[in-house]
Amino acid sequence: MSHDRSHSSWLLSFQAEHSYKHNPKLLAQLQYCEEMGIPLAAILGESELAKGVVKLRQVASRQEIEVQREQVAEAVRDLLHKIDEQS
Repeated sequence: MSHDRSHSSWLLSFQAEHSYKHNPKLLAQLQYCEEMGIPLAAILGESELAKGVVKLRQVASRQEIEVQREQVAEAVRDLLHKIDEQS
């Protein structure tokens, strides 16, 4: 069964933003996250799509992990909890 990503995010009460630019550059998006205090970025590029994963990046520490798409919600919840504990 396929899940719509926006629907899954809504169900789990995550707040999310994305760029409306036609061809956004990753560095500019990560800088925006830093400026706006967004703690976590989900990266879903061509290589991630091909592997069936999502790369999650902790913006402040720049640590990245790859998780299977089916496990994204749990991984995001765990990482946000970890980030909250460190603040």
